[in-house]
Amino acid sequence: MGIDILKNPQFYFKEVLEEALKNQNIEITPEVSYYLINLLTHFMETENLYKQKTENGLEYEPLAIKYHKALTSDTLKKITLLKETGDLSLYISGFFGESLNRSTVDISYYIGMGEAAYGSLSHTTDKDVFQNIFKELSQKFVKFVDILAEMSQNALILNNESLLSMYDRWLKTKSARLFKKLQEEGLIPVDFSYDQQ
Repeated sequence: MGIDILKNPQFYFKEVLEEALKNQNIEITPEVSYYLINLLTHFMETENLYKQKTENGLEYEPLAIKYHKALTSDTLKKITLLKETGDLSLYISGFFGESLNRSTVDISYYIGMGEAAYGSLSHTTDKDVFQNIFKELSQKFVKFVDILAEMSQNALILNNESLLSMYDRWLKTKSARLFKKLQEEGLIPVDFSYDQQ
């Protein structure tokens, strides 16, 4: 990869996204590809992860509160808040999914919030192109989380702790990419949470 992320972030993310899509054999619409590239570029600025600056520093608003505000707001504010909720959920669960295993709120929370926000957004916006983008993001949310996770883990060095973390993440997401990666490491992922009667 010869593109400098700081000089040309959109071109860089386009190249990395295309590689991850190819590796995972996933096809997406050009509109969703463009959306994801812009989302990644937007979150290069750390402060975009937060609601606002306060005297105590950057303030983060919990997704559930943001989602609730969206559902009780007028249409324009609703669209903004749903988009923020979906975008944050996707970015955090994709790029920081491993660290969520040590958090009080795990990756399934972010996945649920993201799917719901993008799903609601697809019914709220009145333009067909945006309806289709948000519908695709909602319906394939776990796949997009996987794509972003691959993009963030280009040089993952596995040890026993990271294998367990990966297995735990697979249990929560049923990601095909993680299933394949675990198999490549000699593990056969099995979900024992189902009743075997």
